[in-house]
Order: sequence, then structure tokens, then C-alpha cells
Amino acid sequence: EQIKKLRASLREFGFVNPVLIDREYNVIAGHGRLAAAREEGFTEVPCVYVDHLTEAQKKAYILADNRMAMDAGWDEELLKVELESLQEMAYDLRPGETDAPEHLKKALAQVNRFQNIVISNFRVGSTGNEILAASREQAISEGLKPSLYSHPIGFHGHAAGPTIGLVDAQNGVPVRGDYAVSDHTCYSLELNCTVDIPEWNISSLWGFETDISVADGHIEFLAGRQDEYHLVK
Repeated sequence: EQIKKLRASLREFGFVNPVLIDREYNVIAGHGRLAAAREEGFTEVPCVYVDHLTEAQKKAYILADNRMAMDAGWDEELLKVELESLQEMAYDLRPGETDAPEHLKKALAQVNRFQNIVISNFRVGSTGNEILAASREQAISEGLKPSLYSHPIGFHGHAAGPTIGLVDAQNGVPVRGDYAVSDHTCYSLELNCTVDIPEWNISSLWGFETDISVADGHIEFLAGRQDEYHLVK
């Protein structure tokens, strides 16, 4: 039904609303318009490059644009892909608020601190179990309640290399955790902290999955990391 409406609009007005794409020609906004144009036999459509958005912002925008009208449904496959890869935190501002509350900022800071601790223990030649034990010991000594479950990544998802904890194996992973970190490799840094939020009278898991690289002994976030909330206005 939505595509029919878009096709009718194209026949009446032409393609007046450009598709938003990134520099790799991935569609950020305009999936429905593009599908309708194809069905109408368009071989070219106007596009606008969008370079200023971070990867997380692009994914969030894709989700928002995916529901173009109140009577439109979700593209379930697109939704699944984007939700799986969008693992960042947002705060829905209440009336009168301009920022997230301080107690939520402190919660986010705990997870950032654990990321820093893990990276400080991430060394070429260290085994996954050594990184796991050293990181947890340091984090617990600082009053954090950490959980670490990271793994190497490659062109097809998980790659060969050390397993650094599992959700149900925080004291070490036999065999897979005994492999050492190699230089010029990449990892999915998956972790969480159990955070006490007395203002809400709850304890909750706050976690991230952020990709990092090991190059010439230096650790870097491949696409940055989140250290403040995305604010929903």
C-alpha cells in the first residue's frame, strides 16, 4: 500500500525528494522512494551525500525513516539488521529537560571506565584469560561490577584468536581463552557493568559492543565510542 502511494506520487510530481546516501552509496533515507522508483522504471534518482552523521546516528536515522507514515509498516529485515548493530544508549528527554540526569551520566561513566580498564590490559602477547582476569580484578577493586565477553572479528564475523571471557565464564575460558593477542588484529569489545541507580531503586546491566583494533601495539576504537547519551527530543 505504501509503495503504491509513493508510485502515484512519483507519477504526479516526479522524484522531488532525494535519497540520502553515504560515501559508500549506502542508503540512509529513502528506501521506500527508491523501491517505488524502481517499480516505475526509473534508472536514475537524485541523491544527496550525508557525511556529517556518525555511524550510530546514521543507523538511528535509518530506523526513524523506515517508518515513513502512520499507516506504513516496518521493513522487518532492515529493522533486524539495524537494531542488531545499533548498541548505543539514548535518553528520552522529559518536558523541561535539556540533558540526561546526572545519575544516568554516572552510570554511563562506569561502563566507559571499564572500557578503559580493559584496553589498558589489552597487550600483544597477553592471553584472553590474562586480559579477562586483570581487567576484572582492577574494575572490581574500583567498585565496579563488571562482565567481559569479547572476541576477535574478521571479514565474516568472528575470527580466530583468543576468547576474552564469556557471559557464563567470567573466571576464564579453557583453551579458547589461552590463545594470545596478535598484532594487527581487530576485536569486538563486548562488556557490561551492573549499575546501581538508587534514584530508580534498581540495579541494571549497562553495556556496549564497540570494535577496536590492535595495530603496532596500540589500541584504538575503530569508529569512536559513546561517552554521552543520544538525546531524544
